[in-house]
Amino acid sequence: MHILNHKIAFLNEQSFRDAKSCADVKDVIEKLKIKAVAKIREYFLQRINQFKKPLANYQVPQNGILRFKFYFHFLQAVNREVAKEIRDEYTETMSRILFSYFKSYTGRLGRLQYEESATREDLLGAEEAAGSSGAGGGKGFFFKPSLKNKSTVFSVGSRDDVLTTQLEAPIIVPHAQQKVEQKYPFEMLFRSVHFALVDNACREYLFLAELFMVEGHNAQELFNTVFGKTVQVLVKYTDTYVQDSYDSIAIFLCIHLVQRYQLLCHKRCVPGEC
Repeated sequence: MHILNHKIAFLNEQSFRDAKSCADVKDVIEKLKIKAVAKIREYFLQRINQFKKPLANYQVPQNGILRFKFYFHFLQAVNREVAKEIRDEYTETMSRILFSYFKSYTGRLGRLQYEESATREDLLGAEEAAGSSGAGGGKGFFFKPSLKNKSTVFSVGSRDDVLTTQLEAPIIVPHAQQKVEQKYPFEMLFRSVHFALVDNACREYLFLAELFMVEGHNAQELFNTVFGKTVQVLVKYTDTYVQDSYDSIAIFLCIHLVQRYQLLCHKRCVPGEC
């Protein structure tokens, strides 16, 4: 492939100089180029189709593709239409895979959240007897009891471990935790989702930049094509919790988690806004 690429470049160079010898080899080189483009197209489409298999680890075929990244560089040089077809097929496939994974993962994690959570009645300034009625001060029909352990609403305790020892801990595996009936506060679930996002996003960004030879704004656009739908799912997942949450500590920790993971992205040579 390298030799053929060199010969095509040399032929183009000599053609500009009107070298008569070009006519002798032009047809042969053109046929070789067409054959090579067809083979490379078939190779990439086969590898991308491997991503679609159930329970497939897409990182394995990705590693294989990177070993032959020159194939795409060759396509980019000799047939931009096929190169665009390969790029579009890859980004569309990965977009669906990542969207499906994170949508399923956030849904299963939601079942692991503590059922008991802070309400507005548990916050400072709320009147505990607001539901009382009658001379005897009895509770009203719609009275909702406050948390059994109200101190958890106002104290951090060990919850800030998500910012230190748990920051890069393995993500939570939902089916394993359901077996032991383990429950978590929201910030732990948020950490697990976003650490999974950081790992996948950093790897994908670097893969896109290396294979498709993009950087800066172009790399960001290609990355957004792959992760756009996934990010929307995670934004909706977070908004759903925050809108009805009175757990200020959880929200505070989640804000700091985002900042820590932005720094982690920078350490991995990936823009933090990705």
